[in-house]
Amino acid sequence: MQDVASLVAELPDEYIFDNYEVPFEQWNHLDFLYGIDADTLLYPQVLENMARAQDEFYPLPQRSQEN
Repeated sequence: MQDVASLVAELPDEYIFDNYEVPFEQWNHLDFLYGIDADTLLYPQVLENMARAQDEFYPLPQRSQEN
């Protein structure tokens, strides 16, 4: 994780949307696709970030309250 921390420290803040570390010490790049715990350890964070990004960068237009 030291290389990731170094990269994050060098990037401007506007390029860092989230810096999430999977809470499992043996997690590796293959686990992103094939890990049996990906649905609980990773995917909820990914979905939360996708929703947050949509709200922040691509907000849905406000609907009129007229009936």
